[in-house]
Amino acid sequence: MPARIVIVHDDPETREPLAEALTLAGLDVAKFHDATTALEALREARTVEVLITRVRFGRGKPHGLALVIHTRKRRPDVKVIFAGSPRSIEAVKHSAHGFMPTPIDVSKAVATVERVLA
Repeated sequence: MPARIVIVHDDPETREPLAEALTLAGLDVAKFHDATTALEALREARTVEVLITRVRFGRGKPHGLALVIHTRKRRPDVKVIFAGSPRSIEAVKHSAHGFMPTPIDVSKAVATVERVLA
């Protein structure tokens, strides 16, 4: 996977504008709508620096924390930004380098990613 930034979010109204804004900012982005599919791709990833994911996916799907744990087994230096409801921040604050409340403000999201990459 050639992307520095990986977005894993099942809501296209969050995933697509975020991916577009980051791409317009000159960043390489890969996007996935499903945590299981993303996990498979992340197993072989070599260039991922930032993982942006949501806290919870649908019933029977791995949640964002599981995705982070599995990703960090192979990429311990990956930085994580969660995107979700503001009430979710407490659940992930010790695992994340940033948090983006939904609905996403894309200009703030780009600034958050750039800060994490710096």
